[in-house]
Amino acid sequence: MIRNYFTLFIFSIVSIGLFTQCDASKKAAGAAGKKGNSKNVTLTTILTDGKNVDLLGIYTFDGIGFEEVQKIAALGKDTFQFVLPKSDPTFYYVGIKNKQKKPILLGQESNPILKASVKNMYKGEVSNSPINKEYTSMMTEVRSLQNEMNTLYRSYSKNQANKEKSTEIAAEMKKVDDKKMKLLNGYKKSNPFLANVASLFTFLSFQNNPLGHEKELDHFTNEYFSKVDFTDQSFNRIPAIFEGFKTYASTLTKVRIADKKVIEHLEKTMAKWEKGSNAHRYAMGGSIVALQAAKHAAFPYFVEKYLAEFGDESESAKRLKSQMVGEMKLVKGALAPDFAQNDPDGKSVNLSDFQGKYVLVDFWASWCGPCRRENPHVVKLYNKYHDMGFEVLGVSLDKKKEPWLKAIEKDKLPWSHVSDLKGWGNEVAAMYGVKSIPHTVLLDKEGRIIARNLRSNTLAMELKKIFGK
Repeated sequence: MIRNYFTLFIFSIVSIGLFTQCDASKKAAGAAGKKGNSKNVTLTTILTDGKNVDLLGIYTFDGIGFEEVQKIAALGKDTFQFVLPKSDPTFYYVGIKNKQKKPILLGQESNPILKASVKNMYKGEVSNSPINKEYTSMMTEVRSLQNEMNTLYRSYSKNQANKEKSTEIAAEMKKVDDKKMKLLNGYKKSNPFLANVASLFTFLSFQNNPLGHEKELDHFTNEYFSKVDFTDQSFNRIPAIFEGFKTYASTLTKVRIADKKVIEHLEKTMAKWEKGSNAHRYAMGGSIVALQAAKHAAFPYFVEKYLAEFGDESESAKRLKSQMVGEMKLVKGALAPDFAQNDPDGKSVNLSDFQGKYVLVDFWASWCGPCRRENPHVVKLYNKYHDMGFEVLGVSLDKKKEPWLKAIEKDKLPWSHVSDLKGWGNEVAAMYGVKSIPHTVLLDKEGRIIARNLRSNTLAMELKKIFGK
């Protein structure tokens, strides 16, 4: 059931400060200080800790990374002014390259002011700008409603067996759904542009809005963006599409549907945006980031589509192309990179030593509570399938040998173990892109990746599928 994954939703709906209009902004370069020009927008940025900042930049977003629009020097102590031609409201990002940036809406208001700290640009405050004030207020409410709904989803999941309790929780979920729709409809009247932003995050509960869908997964895949007007051209100025599709794609990778189905759902939804448009670009970018994080087989597929449609000349596109080469080694169906590390006796153990058997590469550590709690489940499955050709190779992220050995003994882990005792600097963990533990990689007899991050029930289901019992 997909409902368990709704509790994992983390909407980065604070807007990642994405924006457009690269060409027009270049014409404004060097025009700082023309406050009186009614055709321009002058953004004054005051840095509270910017005495060592020589240059400040303003950027646009291309669905993957940020492209520089202007970079200017300070007019005086800690004060910078960007001048852009007036336009429809557009998202921009202010900051220093390769550091945190502040999202801001620019276009109609002549002289907005941003006051921020270089150390925490994101929390900067925008004044003399009603639209930014309204946007911040709206997103605060959107975040609050989403957090409230996530809490209810968790509670509903725990109480499904209790009909009275689950009915009570569903009623509370309806109240949140109603608040979401009230917010959206209110902005449709007062500010349609901001309403479009809100629509990307107005997903209503299946429990109260089945809309003819018998299964919750069908409801999710078909209704997640049901409040979005895909024909509205202003979405080409709303990079929050990136966040919406990032969450949508991330959830699809977690409900364990076929890779082909993940691609189908994403392509069907992306196709609602005009091909080659900024909106389409944002959607593809958000999906790519989610697929990359999940090491999903669809990652290289969509990277190739992105590069074919939008080119590979930008700095971020070149970086994406390079990442694809590396990620290809780690997605489903790829041949797992071979490695060798020492066991507790100092003997070198190679992954390739296990070829011909199904192998679970298990990244763990003695100090990792979730890892230790997972160990009994793996032991049970190891005992059940070992004689049928199932092996486990533990890769420890411990730094000290003694606690590593004690954990192996206490948890009665009968399989092979290796470590370089470098903790998070473990070279195999880095090779496999491990960012958290426990982390598992299941390999077939040829050493190709079947799946990643299988735990307890999902691992048991996969092994049952393999061994037939």
